[in-house]
Amino acid sequence: MSTLLIGSTGYIGKIFADKLDNHEALSYKDVSVQSLLNKFTSMQFDNIINCAGFVGRPSVDAVENHKEEAVHGNIILPSILVEFGNIIKNVKILHVSTGCCFDSTEPLDESVSPNLDWNSKSKCNFYAGTKSMSEKIVARFPQHYICRLRMPFDNKDGDRNLISKLLKYENVLSVKNSLTHRGEFVDACLHLLENECEYGIYNIVNSGAITSQRIIELASKYAPSLVENTPVKRFYENIDEFYKKVNCGPRSNCILSNKKILDAGFEMRGVEDALIDSLKNWQ
Repeated sequence: MSTLLIGSTGYIGKIFADKLDNHEALSYKDVSVQSLLNKFTSMQFDNIINCAGFVGRPSVDAVENHKEEAVHGNIILPSILVEFGNIIKNVKILHVSTGCCFDSTEPLDESVSPNLDWNSKSKCNFYAGTKSMSEKIVARFPQHYICRLRMPFDNKDGDRNLISKLLKYENVLSVKNSLTHRGEFVDACLHLLENECEYGIYNIVNSGAITSQRIIELASKYAPSLVENTPVKRFYENIDEFYKKVNCGPRSNCILSNKKILDAGFEMRGVEDALIDSLKNWQ
């Protein structure tokens, strides 16, 4: 299985690069129909995996001030990949998407369209709008996988790791959300490609849902040294109260069903089991 990997240096792309035996990388800044044709002239790839996208740092609020970059990374780039796919036909596109296009308190499966987008009644941030649009674009290509992850984490400290983020915050919104272990996400995506599973959208999240307060409780129990010398936390269960306290844009809080990826033959651990394992092996 030969793969062209877009965004190989990003938080998710690095794991794909480590796990793929036969791949070449292409920076998202260099992606054009011509550059893709040049790549495919020298080597015929079975798959294109798109891990690239503009997320905003330190949070999605930063996207509001970098809308041009977000449009390029989250909308124009997928459009180029789909245009290219329609030219050469014989390739699969796997697009890394996000659960941030949803707001829900009950599990949503893949039949439900994003309810945080520019056409919805709910107010969405610009990032969610671009990512929702990217799904619509990729879905136009027949041989596609749209793989949604949600609030990724693992055992490695870093500014994209949810555990690391929560440890730094003073004011924390604590409502139930789906989460995704980073390594399991990549393994699940590769499972879809290697086993030629049914094309379409897949929610790739760990089983169950969890609050931020529970994550900190687990950290205190299984990795107490992590919690030492971190800010004292105030947990908010009321979203409106949280927004009054913290000056930030609209946030996504959602629970996604992972039944489809389980039915495709890939086992996802329970979210608490995956968190505990990460905390016990923290680096």
